[in-house]
Amino acid sequence: MSAKDQELYDAIEAMAIRTRGVKFQAKSDSPLMQLFCKGMVLVPGMNADRFMESITTHLRGTVYWPRKYAGQGSSWAKSRILAHELVHRDQELEHGAWFFFSYAGWRLLILPWALAALITLIHAAWFFYSLLVIGDAIEFWWSLLGWTLLFSAVLLPPWPIGTAHWEYPAYAVSMWMDHRRGVDIRQPRYLDFYVYIFTGPVYYYMQWSKRSTREKLEIWRDRVLDGKLSLYVPTINDLDSVVSEYYSEL
Repeated sequence: MSAKDQELYDAIEAMAIRTRGVKFQAKSDSPLMQLFCKGMVLVPGMNADRFMESITTHLRGTVYWPRKYAGQGSSWAKSRILAHELVHRDQELEHGAWFFFSYAGWRLLILPWALAALITLIHAAWFFYSLLVIGDAIEFWWSLLGWTLLFSAVLLPPWPIGTAHWEYPAYAVSMWMDHRRGVDIRQPRYLDFYVYIFTGPVYYYMQWSKRSTREKLEIWRDRVLDGKLSLYVPTINDLDSVVSEYYSEL
């Protein structure tokens, strides 16, 4: 870790506090993050250990550092992550409650949806039993109504449709940070990590198609390379005023 990296993180952190009122806390010291962690155990496919160990979270103006970074001082990795989280802070300030619900609120619906799916299966069984075994017309139509209503819930599961919408510009800033430091973001395999992030378990499969995700990421990467990212992510303007003192585009 170079002195330049240390100074850069300190400068970004100071800017975040001064202009956006950002606070910082270790996840291990946060009762709220610990509660989230316990709740994740109930949701299939969510990794509570990874959430506490290596995933940085922003919520209501506070950046919660996982164990991997909480014990570190200033570093390039933390600078890059904080730049990413500042995008979410600006999204939150601009869109308020809609940002929270469309980004993460859908997760609160997973358990109710699973219960609706279970009840739907029970209704389905009763539907066929009423029709084929007891021949009860009233029970048949009542079961059909219940089955129809609940099956609609199964067809509309709470997938994280909005999460990717907010994460594309945030990860574009991650690319921008790499680019400013001199990383060759044009190399063919550079986007592989981002494709995994968007389509894998880290964000609970917020995108399904790897091909479509890569195409969208290429669009965002082109905006970085063309110097036009600030037109889509205003956060860049404040970051650039800080980062330009330490790194230049190569």
